[in-house]
Amino acid sequence: MAAHEHGLTDGNGWTALMHAAYLGHAECAGLLVTEMSIVTPDGKTALRIANERGHDAVVAALNGEVLRETHYETRTICAVL
Repeated sequence: MAAHEHGLTDGNGWTALMHAAYLGHAECAGLLVTEMSIVTPDGKTALRIANERGHDAVVAALNGEVLRETHYETRTICAVL
């Protein structure tokens, strides 16, 4: 992804990461983690979208990134979702 493409959203306010999370594309999601802090207009993150859709591989990929960036245990985050 080019730097100028980071965080671009479609007409529904979704990023490429959100679409990857929705469709269960873990490898793509792993490449788009720089968009993790962006939320949909109704306040959902890509992690929450993947969790709601039951895409465990995407959740694991994104949780791994959260853990690396924050150094916190992410099970608590998933429990809240």
